[in-house]
Amino acid sequence: MRHRSACAILVLLLASACDDPGSPVPDASPIAAPPLGQTDVVLRSSPRPEALWNEYKAIHTYASLQNSLATGQRIDALLSDDARELLANALSDSMRGVHPEPVRARFALDIMRQRLLGESAALRRDRIGRYTAGPTPVTGERATLHVYDGSSWVMDVPVILQHGAWRFESSSNLLANYEELYPLPDAPSRTIARTFGTPQAAARGFARAMNDGTAWDLYDLADSTTKANLAGALHEIGADEEMFIRNLQSVLRTYRADFGTAFVSSVTMTSPDRARVIIAYSKGRSEYLTAVLENDSWHLQMKI
Repeated sequence: MRHRSACAILVLLLASACDDPGSPVPDASPIAAPPLGQTDVVLRSSPRPEALWNEYKAIHTYASLQNSLATGQRIDALLSDDARELLANALSDSMRGVHPEPVRARFALDIMRQRLLGESAALRRDRIGRYTAGPTPVTGERATLHVYDGSSWVMDVPVILQHGAWRFESSSNLLANYEELYPLPDAPSRTIARTFGTPQAAARGFARAMNDGTAWDLYDLADSTTKANLAGALHEIGADEEMFIRNLQSVLRTYRADFGTAFVSSVTMTSPDRARVIIAYSKGRSEYLTAVLENDSWHLQMKI
């Protein structure tokens, strides 16, 4: 996405990745699993669905926020066709809630899906590293992986034999839970100013918030137009301010991993109460914002 604010469409694309995020989803399903090592169905000799879990687990070994897209691409290849389609459709529906026009490129949805899978892997790396799949009963082309932490069952994951290989079917257990993906940050940083006497000061405040602050700090920097647009967009998708802050905190995490340190590239006055701000990042990205004078303090107008 070219020259988008950290408060821009990426937040709203992720805000409703699930139709109803609700309460955190645990790494377990509510049904009972057999004791580790027991099965009442004759197992196939090859291929084995447990090998799919071992590959999934191996991908997590070096997962990080810095390589989340590459990690997500590898996990994406382990999903069934239907699982990929369901996740892409959920992301597309989220976008349509605030941008009614159709998604312009399927590639964009693929990247969003892979990013979500990769970030989830980074957040759950250590936990998934402990889990193992027990012997798996196979019925036709479908099976259910019973996953354990030591001898304790933690979750079930459905799989399907597709194109000659086992692939994961759609399951919330393949993603980190809502609290992990979208953490609610603490209150605004006390060390970051709340009012700014010049557009240069507001721009520096934005860079500092991107580097060291929280979503609350960025929200406080937004001008009244941005906040009004945000309120309308949240209403359209049935979200509230807390959901927005959670998602903006997730975007901050992604920006810091992908783009590095933010700094002010330039501030140019365009009128007595407007200025053009360019924020650059150490890994090469730049974005454009408008500084606006409101109530004797400078704020930033963001694209929502």
